[in-house]
Amino acid sequence: MNEIVLAILQPVALLLAAPLFSGVSRVLRAKMHTRKGPSIFQDYYDILKLFKREDVRTIDSGAPFRIMPVLYLATVLLLAMGIPMVTRFCPIPALGDFIVVVYMLALPRFFFALSSIDSSGSYPGVGGVRELLASALIEPSMIIALFAVAIATGCSNIGDMGGALSSLSFTSPIAMVVAAFAFCVACYMELGKLFPSRAPFPRKPLVTCKIAFRV
Repeated sequence: MNEIVLAILQPVALLLAAPLFSGVSRVLRAKMHTRKGPSIFQDYYDILKLFKREDVRTIDSGAPFRIMPVLYLATVLLLAMGIPMVTRFCPIPALGDFIVVVYMLALPRFFFALSSIDSSGSYPGVGGVRELLASALIEPSMIIALFAVAIATGCSNIGDMGGALSSLSFTSPIAMVVAAFAFCVACYMELGKLFPSRAPFPRKPLVTCKIAFRV
């Protein structure tokens, strides 16, 4: 019974707290850039504004473009029901297998790319191709890293893998360090931080020289 309650509370808490964490990250990024930045509740305001907007779907868009937002949100909530977020065990063990988690993460990405092509626009198609390219780079590295942890711990459930790591009951510490580094890089790319939005240091202005030739 406790597992069912936890499986219901986890996605609800994730859905309510995700905009707050995003707002905090925006404020911290603004402080690092010596800017004031928006409010930490700005994402909540943006969501309310988006709910008030009218339907902007094109006439030529098909079913993938219409079901993609619902599928994306449903996949995230379903993953939140299965993975351990508050406790070490998975509330739904069938959804806690790392192979299921990786393939469920790939499902909305595939429909995202498909809906971008289905939107009958040139710029969304470019974004869909970029998403597929990122998927080809991210998902194999995540699978290999999790496979290394599964072999070292002897289990494929994320909760059991976390318990084995916390109790130091695994075989190869060096493989764990390499797998953790590869997984962190994959998560960094998954969050869309592959290319920085701004240059880390101010660029020096280019000096142009004008030479006048007299005839």
